[in-house]
Amino acid sequence: MTLSRIDNLIVFFIITLLVLCTLDMPYGFYQFTRLSCTVSFSFLSIKSNQEKKNFFALFYATLVILFQPIFPVSFKKEVWNIIDLVIAALLILLMKFNTKKL
Repeated sequence: MTLSRIDNLIVFFIITLLVLCTLDMPYGFYQFTRLSCTVSFSFLSIKSNQEKKNFFALFYATLVILFQPIFPVSFKKEVWNIIDLVIAALLILLMKFNTKKL
């Protein structure tokens, strides 16, 4: 999937939130991050599916399931920190190698 400029902004916003989650933040921030990730990854999954990029659609859909706030997945803070950093790193690689050349 090639990322457009708006996709890059969304991904950059999510990367920033995920990295900030490794700090000691108020509980409301983590809830905001869950909701933001769910909405953003849903958008990217649908867009990937429309572009017939099944791998990316499945990747983003998996992240939607992980971050959705209705039935939250519970891990210890340390585990979430690792998950957040791994996902941020994957999103950085995705941005680096899949950006449309303007």
